[in-house]
Amino acid sequence: EEYGQISQDESLENYSKIELKEFRRADKLPPIKRKAEEETVGGGGLGPLANKRMKSDFDDIAAPDQADVKQPVSEKEVERKFKWQIAHCVRSCLDTYYPGTEKYVQGNKALSKDDYSSLARQYINQFKKEIKTEYIARNGSIQGIALTPEWTVKVIATVTEALKNR
Repeated sequence: EEYGQISQDESLENYSKIELKEFRRADKLPPIKRKAEEETVGGGGLGPLANKRMKSDFDDIAAPDQADVKQPVSEKEVERKFKWQIAHCVRSCLDTYYPGTEKYVQGNKALSKDDYSSLARQYINQFKKEIKTEYIARNGSIQGIALTPEWTVKVIATVTEALKNR
């Protein structure tokens, strides 16, 4: 267990990101400087452990893979994530009126499954269109669109008010 420990004078600065990435790909660790007493174990080396991979503090560190580097996002993907944000907000409001959910509030007029689905669809599409139109008018495209705290408050207030008046 202690053979995998790295002495305190060793740091990642000794290795470039490319070297660390190659070590990770080859499932190897960078060379480890052992403490003096550890180097003498087994007749001056690691003996039968010499060829075994040792656990170290470097096991969870590697240079980012290409998948980790942010790629340009398509408009379709941006719109899908934006719609999901709105849907999450609308459904959170509707859940307070739908029995069987953790958020259901006793005393609220219960929604049927069909009512829940149709109201969710209605409000999601309404707010998606409204926010998207406003965002494009200000920014020229939908890149970077997100449900802001101001819009979140407006969505919650609109849905809650409509449900109270049902």
